[in-house]
Formats: sequence, C-alpha cells, structure tokens
Amino acid sequence: MAAVIHNPHDKLFKETFSRKDVAQAFFQAYLPEKVVELIDWPTLELTTSSFVDDTLREHESDLIYQVKLAGALAQIHMLFEHQSTPVRIMPFRLSKYGHRSWDLRLKDDPKAKLPLILPIVLYQGKDPWNCAVTLGELIDLPEALFPVFKEFIPDFRMVLIDLTQLDQNKIQGTLYGQIVLHLMKAVQMNTLAETIRYIAPLFNQWLNADTLGLFQTLLIYSCQTSNLEPERIKEVLIETVNPQAGEMMITTAQRLFQEGELKGELIGLKKGRTEGRTEGELIGLKRGMIQLIQKMFIKKFKQSPSINLMNLSVEQLDSISDRLLTCDKMEDVLKGIVSDSSSKT
Repeated sequence: MAAVIHNPHDKLFKETFSRKDVAQAFFQAYLPEKVVELIDWPTLELTTSSFVDDTLREHESDLIYQVKLAGALAQIHMLFEHQSTPVRIMPFRLSKYGHRSWDLRLKDDPKAKLPLILPIVLYQGKDPWNCAVTLGELIDLPEALFPVFKEFIPDFRMVLIDLTQLDQNKIQGTLYGQIVLHLMKAVQMNTLAETIRYIAPLFNQWLNADTLGLFQTLLIYSCQTSNLEPERIKEVLIETVNPQAGEMMITTAQRLFQEGELKGELIGLKKGRTEGRTEGELIGLKRGMIQLIQKMFIKKFKQSPSINLMNLSVEQLDSISDRLLTCDKMEDVLKGIVSDSSSKT
C-alpha cells in the first residue's frame, strides 16, 4: 500500500507526474532520443507499485510506469529526490528498487523474462549533483582494470535531471509540467518572484477555467515551500500575467488567502511539519495545529469541528489543514476523517 504523502514536494511530484500526458512529455524530453523512438507511447500506463524504502520517504518518492518497447514489456522508474545534497549511492538504491520490481514479476510468473528498466532521477537538491550516475562507478576497482572485469560488473546508467542546475530555457514538457519544474527549482533557489515573472507567458497560455484547480495546487505549494509571503506571491502574479489570466489567478488567490493571518500561520506550521522534529516538538506542533484548525473552522464555517481533533493523528490533522486551504464545505474538509470520539473539542 502506498504511504500517505505529507511532504509538499512529494505531493506535487505525485500529483503532477501521475498525469500521463505530463509524464509522457517529460520522458520524451529527457530520455535519450534513440530510446524515445523505440517506445510505443500509446501503451504507457502508470502502475500502483512503489519501491522506495520506508525510511527514505521523507526525501524520496517514486512512480513506476510500464510501456511496450520494441514489442517487449519495459518499465520507467521515475525517482524524485529532494534532500539538499546528492546521494552518493543512488545507483545502488535504484538497483535495489529494480530488483524488487523483478522479484514481483517472477512471483507473478516464474518463467517470465525480466522487463527492461529505465531509471530516471529528478533531483531537486540545492547542491549540484557530483556523485555517481552509474552503478559501476561505485565498484572499488582501478579504472584501468574495468575492461578486464567488465563482464563481471553489474552496471547501468541512470538518467539524471539536476533541476537546480538546469538552465531555465532547457526545461521542457507540457505547459503544466514546465510550470511545475520551474516552481520546484525556484523554491529551492529562493527565486520564486523572478521565476514567476520568467514563466508568465506559460501561465498566460495555460490558465483557463479548466486549469484553475491545478493553479490552486501550485499556489498552495508555493506558499508552503517558498520564502515569500502569500501576499507577495499574489502581488507578483498581478504584476506579471495578462489581465484575463490575472483575474482568474487573483480571484483564486483571494479565496485562498481570505482568512489572512490564520491561514498564514497554518501554512507556517505545515512548513515546520516537513522539516523534521523530535517527538516532543511534534506534540507541540500537533497542539498548535489543533488550535489553528479550530480557529479556522470558526472563521470559515462559524462553528467548531464536528469531531474531536484530539483523537486524530498528526497525519489526519495534516490532511484537514490541506483541505481547509482549498475546500469551501465542512463536509468536504472532514470527508474520510475518522475520530475515536464524535464529541466536539
């Protein structure tokens, strides 16, 4: 079963690249040209598999696509890595994830051939990637002897997209996919205002009534992860986008920010939730989240929550706080949330 995602970077990654059109355009842009030509793209399908270690899910997330390549089944493993520094043993991790995938394949059909795996790493860290991109680089052997032992060395190369080092004009994909990559880069480089100005033409082409929900997702992500205040983000949008797109953006932004300081405090708490805390600090964070959620309910719905927030986990409170930023009805905020007590706090 897939783990619940609380990190805003992982949430945006999953929500974005689970969209087949976005993923396909990304793969076509960054996989080697000869590989792209051999893939039967209409067969591309997202699987429900995930192979990342549970202990690494704060820093990594993955999506597994399957596809036909030259008539055979293949897989594209897309790994999203957002810790601040490169991972020296990343090719080894990918090798483990690949073996887990093959194990599942053989459990389903012991006589099956193993699918080809194409590993792609989207790295969002601040520091440039200066580590291995092939498994062979991790083998302790003098370089001059590699030709001698080549047939004994398991090896593969991962496709690396070092996002913060990627030139803005080389970011490719669908309009939405490009906007997401630009924003992911900007929040790490603390260049969100400049980036919004740079990608204003993309916003102007992309934004319409059908994409307002996605824009809302991007706006919340920017507020949760950047060093800019929400009001400043709104100001930059007003300054840069065309009037028609700007009106839709600002209407959405006004609705999101209508609770003012309370909403800002909640976003601030959610930022802290993703940065790692001791057990005692998490207890304090939970209490702070409950207090703000209660205030938000009274401000937004004129009444307290209909469930006992004290009986909820931090994960459930996190989910409620997400929905308070986007939902207009109390039942939508509380949908699927189970409490051990139905009494009000």
